[in-house]
Amino acid sequence: METKLLHLAVNSLSNEVDSLKTQLSELHKEFARFKSTQGVHQNCNPTPEQIEKGKTILLDAKEVMVILGISFNTLFKLVKQGLIKRIKINQRRVRYPQSSIAEYIENLKYS
Repeated sequence: METKLLHLAVNSLSNEVDSLKTQLSELHKEFARFKSTQGVHQNCNPTPEQIEKGKTILLDAKEVMVILGISFNTLFKLVKQGLIKRIKINQRRVRYPQSSIAEYIENLKYS
C-alpha cells in the first residue's frame, strides 16, 4: 500500500517537474524575444557622453560610481569638497543630479 502511494507521489512530482520545465523553456524563449526587441544596448547606466547638461534626472550613488568609475569613499570626498552636488530626499535617500555629474566631467576634461 505504501509503495503504491509512493509511486503515485513520484509520478505526480515527475509530471509537475515536466510541466515546470516546459514553462521555463517558454519563459526563456519569451525573454530572448524581449531582449532582442530592446536593441543592442543592454546597459542601463548612462555613459559620460550620454549625460547632457541641464537635465533634472537624479542618479543614485551606484549609478554615479559606475559612470565615474570611482568608489563610494571617493564619491563622498567629492561631495564633501563641493565638486558634486547631492540632493537629500530623506534621511536615508540621497540622489545626485545628472547635471552635476556632467559639470564634474566637463571640469575634468579641461583640468
